[in-house]
Amino acid sequence: MNYLISPELTLNIAGKDYTLSPSIECLKKIQHYFKKDIIEVMEEMPKISFQHHAKMIEIAIDDYGTKPPELSVIENWIVDDVGIAGIRPILEGWLLVVTQPKREREAMQEKVGKLIEARGLQSFLGSNIKKCVSDT
Repeated sequence: MNYLISPELTLNIAGKDYTLSPSIECLKKIQHYFKKDIIEVMEEMPKISFQHHAKMIEIAIDDYGTKPPELSVIENWIVDDVGIAGIRPILEGWLLVVTQPKREREAMQEKVGKLIEARGLQSFLGSNIKKCVSDT
């Protein structure tokens, strides 16, 4: 089944594909960066600046084992290609999926996809994320 958001979300940043890590280590690194529990980070997503969103992406790409682009490249990609309002549903959806137990992730992927479509936000996503195929 195809989903808009998956645990190993692939973003096309400056013409190159980068995958976000769904690992517990990645979530710990995000918590460490924000100095908050991951649930608190998720609750504060609407208030988080795009620079912090860029840092979260950098952390998740690095944890996947890929050298991330420079932070300024990610920031420019957010502003120029996705939009500041567009990055939020991507990262919120990704966090909602990766914080679920593995057995419940596919159901959450479907819910997040429906929410994004219901709000008309798929236009924000465009070609900047790859359609995800469930591995289950």
